[in-house]
Amino acid sequence: MDDKDPVTEALSEAEAKLRRLKLRDQLATEAQHVFAELGTRVDAVLEERRSGRDRRVRPRERIVDRRRTA
Repeated sequence: MDDKDPVTEALSEAEAKLRRLKLRDQLATEAQHVFAELGTRVDAVLEERRSGRDRRVRPRERIVDRRRTA
């Protein structure tokens, strides 16, 4: 005779599937938060560059002026 009851086995499989789905759902939620934050940061950098406030990238005019005076 089988040690495992088919109903118990089916319930165990369903619980395992549910656990995996919950983990995937948590992972998907975390990924959405990460990409949302990334999008916000990229938008901020692009806005800085458009407005000329970005100090990390020199405007082309300053680079050209320095070459002319050198």
